Amino acid sequence: MSLTDEFGMAVIRGAIISVLVLATAPPARALLLSHKGKLRWLAWMLLLVPYLTPFLLVGYGYSSFSLSLVHYPLGNEALYLALLAMKLMPVAALVLYFFPSPTSQEALHCYKLLQTRRSRIRSFLSNTGFHIRANKKALTVAFSVVFLFALGEFEMASLLGINSWTVKLFDAQAGGLFLGESFRLAFLPMIVEGALLAVVLAILYRSRHLPAVPARVSVRPAARIAAWIYLCTAFAIMVVIPAILVLRGTLAGFTALTENFVLAKDIGASILFGLGAAAGAFLLSGWLSGRVASGVKHGRAFFWAFFFSAPGLFGALLLSLTMVFLFQRTPLNGLYDTPVPLLAALILLILPYAVLLMFLLHTLRPSMEIHLAELLGRSPAPSSRRRAYRLLWELKHRGRFWVAFLLFCWAYFDMTASSLLSPSDMTPVFVRLYNLMHYGRNAVLSASVCVAFLVPFVLLFLAMGLLYLWHSNIKWLRHLVSRVYSHG
Repeated sequence: MSLTDEFGMAVIRGAIISVLVLATAPPARALLLSHKGKLRWLAWMLLLVPYLTPFLLVGYGYSSFSLSLVHYPLGNEALYLALLAMKLMPVAALVLYFFPSPTSQEALHCYKLLQTRRSRIRSFLSNTGFHIRANKKALTVAFSVVFLFALGEFEMASLLGINSWTVKLFDAQAGGLFLGESFRLAFLPMIVEGALLAVVLAILYRSRHLPAVPARVSVRPAARIAAWIYLCTAFAIMVVIPAILVLRGTLAGFTALTENFVLAKDIGASILFGLGAAAGAFLLSGWLSGRVASGVKHGRAFFWAFFFSAPGLFGALLLSLTMVFLFQRTPLNGLYDTPVPLLAALILLILPYAVLLMFLLHTLRPSMEIHLAELLGRSPAPSSRRRAYRLLWELKHRGRFWVAFLLFCWAYFDMTASSLLSPSDMTPVFVRLYNLMHYGRNAVLSASVCVAFLVPFVLLFLAMGLLYLWHSNIKWLRHLVSRVYSHG
C-alpha cells in the first residue's frame, strides 16, 4: 500500500476518532462545570492524566496484547482507535471548556421553557441539534484539533504495529531516504493539515475575546454518573493497566540495571534538552500571552501567537523533517550535528501548549489580590514580607511552576523529533528505549522504562524540596545570598 493510500486510511481513522471524542467530551466538560472543591479536582485529574501519560508508555504496555492480535487486524485497529480516542478526549474537553459560548445560561433556560412534550427520541434529537447549532464553532475547533493530532500520531502506531503513513515515512527517512523524496511523500499531509490549521486559527481569531472561567451548570444524574464511569475507565485503561503491565516482573530487571546502568548519559541528554526547550517555550509563551492578555496591539499580538504556535500543530514528524531541511541548507548547515536543531524543534512543538497555558494564567489570575500582596511585600516588617512572598507564590508563581514542569515533561518524553534531530553524541533516552522496544519486552527494558519515566517526578520532588526550604528559611537564604554577593 502506497503512502497516499495509508494517508487516506489515516484520514478515515482521524474522522472516526474525532467523532468518538466529540461524543464523550461534552459530558466530561459538563462534569467539570457541575462540581466544585475536591470532586472538581478529582475530575480534572482523571481527565488530564491519561493525556499527559506518554504515548510510548501506553504503546509499550499494550504491545504484547497487540502482538497477540496479529492475525486479527480489525481487532488491533479497534484497540488502536480506542486507545487514541481516550488519549485525545481531554483535548476536545479542554477546547469545549474554555471556548467562548455564544449562548448564555438565560438563553438555554428560555429554550427549555419553550420545549413542548415530545417523545424521548424526538426531545433528544431536538436538544442535540440545538446544542450543535449553538456551539458549532467550539465543536469545529475541537473536531479539527483532535483530527490533527490523530492524523500525525506516530509512536503508538509504531509500537502497536499499525500501518500508518507516519510510520512508513519515518522508517523511510531513518533508512536513508533523500530528504526531497520525503517532502514529496509528505506533501499531501502537509497541505491537508495546513488547510485545517488555517480554519482553526481563523475561528479562534474571530472568537478571541475569551471569557473567564465558565459558569457552573447543572447536569442530569444519569449523565453525571456516565461521565464519572467514562473518566475512571479511561484512567484505568490509559494509566493503571499500562503501569501494571510495565512493572510486572521488573524486579530482576532493576537488579540487573543497578549493576550496569548504561542509560545515565542518555537520561542526562534528555534532561538537558527538556530543560532547554521548556525554558525557551516558557519565556516565549509568557511574552506572547502577556501581550495578548494586556490588550496592547491586540490583533498583532494574536497574529504572532498564531504564527509561532502553528508549526507545533503540524506534529512532530512533519516539523522534524522541516528542521532537517532547514539545517541542511548553507546558512545553517554548520549547526546540523549540534543540539540547536532539536532544541528549536522541541520549543516549536510544545509552544502551542505553552501559549494556551500561559494565556489562561494571565486571564484567570486574581489581579487585585496579587496587587495587594505586592503592596504587603513592601512592608518594613519582615514577618509581613514573608507572608507576602507566600501569598505571591500561591496567587502568581505556583501556576507558572506547574506550567514549566508540564512543558519539561512534554519535551523530555519526546521521541519522534529526538530520533531525527538529536546530535550523534547526545542520544535522548527514549530514542534508545524505542529502538530496544522493537526486540520485544523483557525485565531489563521494563525497568529502564520505569526509571526513565520517573526521572521528571524525582526532579519535581527535588524542586519542591528547594521551594520548601526557600519558604521556610527565607531569612537564612537571603543572608547566605547577600554574603555570597558581597564576597563576589
